[in-house]
Amino acid sequence: MLNIIRDNSHNNDISVFYDNKKKKYLKISFTQYGNNLINNEIKGIKYFNKLNSKKKINYKLHNRKNYRRLEINEIYGKKIDYTNSFYKNSKYFLRVINFYFKNWPKKNLQNAHGDLTLDNVIFSKNIISIFDWENFKVSRELFFGYDLIYLLLSGIILPGQKKFDISSREEFKKIYIQLYNHKINNIYLNNPFKSIDKCISNVFTDILLKSPKKFITISIDKNFRNQIINFMDKEIFNK
Repeated sequence: MLNIIRDNSHNNDISVFYDNKKKKYLKISFTQYGNNLINNEIKGIKYFNKLNSKKKINYKLHNRKNYRRLEINEIYGKKIDYTNSFYKNSKYFLRVINFYFKNWPKKNLQNAHGDLTLDNVIFSKNIISIFDWENFKVSRELFFGYDLIYLLLSGIILPGQKKFDISSREEFKKIYIQLYNHKINNIYLNNPFKSIDKCISNVFTDILLKSPKKFITISIDKNFRNQIINFMDKEIFNK
């Protein structure tokens, strides 16, 4: 029996089902745009499997002229509530950060997941599994650490303004400052919204045109965005 998980969310032309009997997720598309995203996902999964050989994501593609069905074996582990406050989820952000710096290669052609939030990570005892690679990109206009800045901003934006409390601000500040020790260009660290938005407009053009609200830095309320920027300017960058 198939249970529908989502139907054309973010206008991505992909429907997602769960097969209870086979314990698999099915991503199905009948349009060229959706097919392209599934092709991206396969590239991303292959990339991740090279980084994470201890626990690979197993998949199978059924490919026709105007049809894609991607079957992904269920990934077992703990799913985190991404709407929790940044403070409550801070240990999980640190696990993703540590995985990134340990495994992600520093190259001129940089690889990016493109939508790295806690909602796209499964945590098990010693390792993490990153899934939902539909936005996977490789580009010289990306930068090492792009996904981490996106991840940390999402940790404030997705829970919402009410959960941007003192404890979350202090924890965000502490973790964000740690990024300065890991060869991320300070230009990007010092201008996170500007640098992320620039990469989105230059690298993720196809997705941006189809569904701009897919990206957390674009969909955020302007007042809340300004509140985060003012906090970072004052508390992190000492402007």
